[in-house]
Amino acid sequence: MAAEALKALNSIIAYQQQSEKQQLQQSLALLQFAQAKRANDISIFEKQISYADKSNKQMTLDAADQFLRSSGLQYIADITPTGLDDPDEIKESLTDLSEMLYKKRKGFVGKDSAFTPEKASEIASAIWAWKNAQEPRGIINLATQLDRTVTSLANDGNVSKSDRKNFLAYKAIGSPDIKEASRLATRTEQAQRDILKEMIQFSQGDTEIQSDFGLLSPEVVEEFQSSQQNIVSPQFDLDALANLILKDLSEDTKESAFNLNYTPPKNKFLLRQVNYLPQETQQAEAERLKSITAEQDSLSLLMNEAIEERDELLSQHTDLKEERDKQNKIFKYHREMGNDKEWKEALQKMRALDMELGKKSGYSNVDSPAHEAEAYRLANTWGRNWVGAPQAESYSKSHTNKVFELKEAIQALERERTKFL
Repeated sequence: MAAEALKALNSIIAYQQQSEKQQLQQSLALLQFAQAKRANDISIFEKQISYADKSNKQMTLDAADQFLRSSGLQYIADITPTGLDDPDEIKESLTDLSEMLYKKRKGFVGKDSAFTPEKASEIASAIWAWKNAQEPRGIINLATQLDRTVTSLANDGNVSKSDRKNFLAYKAIGSPDIKEASRLATRTEQAQRDILKEMIQFSQGDTEIQSDFGLLSPEVVEEFQSSQQNIVSPQFDLDALANLILKDLSEDTKESAFNLNYTPPKNKFLLRQVNYLPQETQQAEAERLKSITAEQDSLSLLMNEAIEERDELLSQHTDLKEERDKQNKIFKYHREMGNDKEWKEALQKMRALDMELGKKSGYSNVDSPAHEAEAYRLANTWGRNWVGAPQAESYSKSHTNKVFELKEAIQALERERTKFL
């Protein structure tokens, strides 16, 4: 009897030890899972910030270029010399450029198109930095200052005498697109401030994703428990589990149909939200989700094709602009050297490139790089409301518009997919 009791006691102790061991293994597995998930979330956050920063820098360059062209200051940029090293020569050149903007005797400005001397000097310095260092900040500052002036004039008309004079100068030498270009510059500047704020918070560990809060939240535990159902062996392969979670870390961030801060929930997660329904209804819901997901995948393929075709035309447009700038330099060099034949050839090439860039044709060829670039500029300027722009109808056949339409179709399907959440 005593032997049987001792044997039973030993069995109880052994069971408790095994239970404690399994509980420890379970706890370690959960902690490993949570830490790996946190690492994945941080990596995605870093990629999103990096992608947003890179995209906004490119948009800033585009905004600066657009402001120069729409403001009438492209002529000043075209004659701005590059490669000067002597400080006296640089100072003399800057003085000449600024005088062209406020002294009527220089021939560039008239009675209503002369800037104040201070603004002329600021413009000359900004254009110099743009031409010699591809630094857009000075141009962007000019554009945002004009945008603030335009906004003040529209609201209460309360602007300084000098601001009003500079506004009239821009109005006299610029095109109707200058208002749109200055607004785009303001948007890029605000976006850069937002990105910088996020970067600073991230570097200081001051983001929710980097705090201890939420490391073992109910959502993380639920996801961990769900993942166990797919593990055949009772022993946890923690490395395999971590690799499963981190498998997307090496993937490049691509243009998505959704905002950067939205990750579409998986169908399994959505089905768990309706596990209270009868089995037959759950099966019907699974088929519905599967059908919507398949349609989204099909539209995503079409969207990616449209993006590739759009980007190819945008790349061609950039090449055309670079070639135009090159021919402009050749033109100025040979004109200064008195080589009539060479500068006339360069001028002819510049005019042909201007046609391809849409300056003379009005971007009428729907298959041209210029047409696509203008549609893309409108999209970046007007955002989701770009279809309301006066010029939008002309660009409805562009790849940029096709990308917008496909994104909106995918988003509509996503709303349908997640409507019961």
